[in-house]
Amino acid sequence: MINEEISLQLHDRFSRGETLTPQEHQHLESWYAYQDGLEMTQLQTMPVVPSITLLQEKIETLLQQLITVTQQIRELMAENEQLRQNNAALRHQLTEQLVEA
Repeated sequence: MINEEISLQLHDRFSRGETLTPQEHQHLESWYAYQDGLEMTQLQTMPVVPSITLLQEKIETLLQQLITVTQQIRELMAENEQLRQNNAALRHQLTEQLVEA
C-alpha cells in the first residue's frame, strides 16, 4: 500500500521543483496512478447528470413554486398589516374608555 503522507510530501517537493531520486520519482508516479484509479472509480459511481430539458423542467417547476409561495407571503403580509391596524384601533378605543371612566 502506498503511504499517503510520504506521497504528499513527495508531491509537494516535486511541485516545488525539487529533484527527486529515481526511487522517490517511481513512488510518486505509482501514487499518481493510484489517485487516478480512485478518481475513475468515483466518476464511474457518480449518478448520471440529467438532461438539460429535465433540468429546465425542474427549474420551471421550482420557479412556479416560488411564485406561489411569494404570493402567499404577500397575502400574509397584507393580513398582518390589517391586523396591526385593527389592534391599533382597539388600543385607541380602550385608551379612550379608560380615560372616560
